[in-house]
Amino acid sequence: MAEIHGDVTVNAEGRLLLVVAHGAFNLEGTLRAYAAIEAAAAPLLAAPWVKVTDFRDCMLGGPECLELISRHNQWCITHNCQAMALVVENAVVRDIYRARTAASGLPLTIHTSLDEARQQVLTLLL
Repeated sequence: MAEIHGDVTVNAEGRLLLVVAHGAFNLEGTLRAYAAIEAAAAPLLAAPWVKVTDFRDCMLGGPECLELISRHNQWCITHNCQAMALVVENAVVRDIYRARTAASGLPLTIHTSLDEARQQVLTLLL
């Protein structure tokens, strides 16, 4: 098994799931991160919820990791996620995530402030 690179901290704040990504992700780290996010979201799935992901302290992985973004976004949609916000300063990460999320139909906003991102998605919570 390959060494795992990248990690997430996941916390639920009411109906908001806050994900903070750390480090440079490889495939194994991305798989572990999405498993942690899905496990932490489990108590929220019965009602609409929203997600904020803070990408200020991470780098996305290669193409195999990027493919998982679309799959995870679909999981969010089919499990009652109403909107997602990203906190990101890197223009490349912003553009990649925007492109991967656009096809899913999941409302996505991108911010440089965590407080602004929280406020935005909470206004979209049904």
